[in-house]
Amino acid sequence: MYTEDYHSRASTPLEQPTFHLPKRSETPFDDNGSETAYAHLLFKCLEAAPNQKMGLRDIYNWMYDNCPRVRDVNNKGWQNSVRHNLSMNKGFEKVPSPCGSTSKKGTMWRL
Repeated sequence: MYTEDYHSRASTPLEQPTFHLPKRSETPFDDNGSETAYAHLLFKCLEAAPNQKMGLRDIYNWMYDNCPRVRDVNNKGWQNSVRHNLSMNKGFEKVPSPCGSTSKKGTMWRL
């Protein structure tokens, strides 16, 4: 894809997007204090789950139990980061609720 340079009227290629490294606030710490990306923690969580799938509430509980960083009172956005990673990362799939169920609480996530 090209963009027009309005000063020279020449076409130049658009820059490729750069890889986004998580900001420190987006990266919780694992048990030994090193930083671990949410996507990696979610993978570990779902990998350990029966049938490699869990509900969002169970994922939150696993994160709280296994990631000291999310227990920090100053880290208020971790649940939003979990939902964002589940939605945007193609490694995670939202499993539809059972047939006839209208409750969002029945939604599961899997690898």
